[in-house]
Amino acid sequence: MHRIIIDGNAFYEIDEECVRRKQEKEAEKQRQIEKTEQKTMTQKAMVLTRSESWDDR
Repeated sequence: MHRIIIDGNAFYEIDEECVRRKQEKEAEKQRQIEKTEQKTMTQKAMVLTRSESWDDR
């Protein structure tokens, strides 16, 4: 489906399916970034926990 936008003398046609696919792609990219950040935080926490247990010796 296409959306027609008229702005003064300018005429735009927007492919809504393309916009939807782009938004889904961006959302997936954001989910991957958050997943990577979570994995990094978990790894850092594991390293800190290990270093703390070494300090207990």
